Amino acid sequence: MPVTFNENANIESLSIYHNGGTGNMILGIYSDQSGVPASLIGVTLSTQLNTSEGWQTISLISPASVKSGQKVWLSWVFQKNPGIRYSIGSPARAQSDNLWSSGMPSGFFGKSSFAA
Repeated sequence: MPVTFNENANIESLSIYHNGGTGNMILGIYSDQSGVPASLIGVTLSTQLNTSEGWQTISLISPASVKSGQKVWLSWVFQKNPGIRYSIGSPARAQSDNLWSSGMPSGFFGKSSFAA
């Protein structure tokens, strides 16, 4: 999911709303290159999902610095999909065919399709 920052910032954690479940997840942040996710700039450790529905926040291994006006892509991978919620429309989300065993790749180039 693309996000554009309106000020300089250090991203220290990411939050995601899910329906609750079992297994683990990894959250990440990718740079943007011409409107597509590019290089991994921040990532969490593999973390156990909360079993109940709601927001879950996970700290990044190291903070990721972003500049005002910079677009980044927020990413997630689940060991077992707990179900997530999203709105249809713009901006489109990039979806990879990679599975849990691939983890969070260091580069996202050419590895995604877009769905609104």
